Amino acid sequence: MKGKLIFSLSAFKNFQLWGVSTRRKKQILWFFTVAILVFIFFFFSCNEKEKSSLSYNKSFLFINSHATGPYYLAASALARLITINADYIGVNSSIPLTDNEKIEQLINKKIDIAFLKGPEANLAYHGEPFYWKEEQPIRAMFSLWPAVYNLITYKDNGIKKIEDIKGKSIAIYSENSVNGDILNYFLELYGITSDNTTIYRVRDIIGINMFLKKEVDSIWYDIGYGGFNFSSTENFILIGIEENIKTREFFKTYPFFFLEKFGAEVGLPEKYQLMTACFAACSEDLSENDAYVFTKLWFENPSLVRQYISDNLDLIDDKIRGVPVPFHKGSLKYLKEAGLAY
Repeated sequence: MKGKLIFSLSAFKNFQLWGVSTRRKKQILWFFTVAILVFIFFFFSCNEKEKSSLSYNKSFLFINSHATGPYYLAASALARLITINADYIGVNSSIPLTDNEKIEQLINKKIDIAFLKGPEANLAYHGEPFYWKEEQPIRAMFSLWPAVYNLITYKDNGIKKIEDIKGKSIAIYSENSVNGDILNYFLELYGITSDNTTIYRVRDIIGINMFLKKEVDSIWYDIGYGGFNFSSTENFILIGIEENIKTREFFKTYPFFFLEKFGAEVGLPEKYQLMTACFAACSEDLSENDAYVFTKLWFENPSLVRQYISDNLDLIDDKIRGVPVPFHKGSLKYLKEAGLAY
């Protein structure tokens, strides 16, 4: 017979079995069909078992950072590093939670890593009675670039310094949020209260939208190194915060803040702005080995991390500056080995 014999059901069905009855042909066709189905079943069953043993024999590790922006992208990079290199499948959750809610989920083991800011973390660690019934066992793994609270206004509304906000309007973080309460305290040090100024306590995305619509004169949020860049307009300016007796009183109460010049990162002339640490945090119950491995993965894979976050975000320098809670002993072990802790 010339040509190639193609083994398929259609070819078999059309193949001429000379001298075989029609009934016998049907029996052979039925047997052949069953044999193929059994083969397919065992093939895929074995293949799935192999894949399960090779790829999916991992537990999930959940990270919560922020819904958008560079913190979210950094957490996505960490999740990918963990999935590729550790015994977990890293999942970066974008569920919008306040930092206090993240801390609760860390302690209750609903998430494994959270990206936190200094104020919430410090008050939780010390069990600040207004927010917590007891001290919370959270630990730092590694620091990120600082969280920058950008105090922004329009050029043409007469606000040149923080005192000028009095009698106008400002949007800050929502009611009962740690950041909102602290910034509200800072304003009070300058005599700016709800009695003489319209203070909107709303979430950052709402406050920023109000500002862009000119429904509020100024905003004070951690826009920082995010997706916002104001270089396309000349209408915005940063309100500088000067070191004086008022700010020194503030830092005495909240020592996890500091002042540094900032502006070029968002396309504005530089002014001193209020900053605090932002860092990857975990529960003290995280194993020493896991904390060590996750911290090492972050610092020793900058090329992958840079696929997610921009070059203006520093990954190495001054890594533990201002972190207001103790480091996990596994993370600290790596930081000391790498010369990043002092």
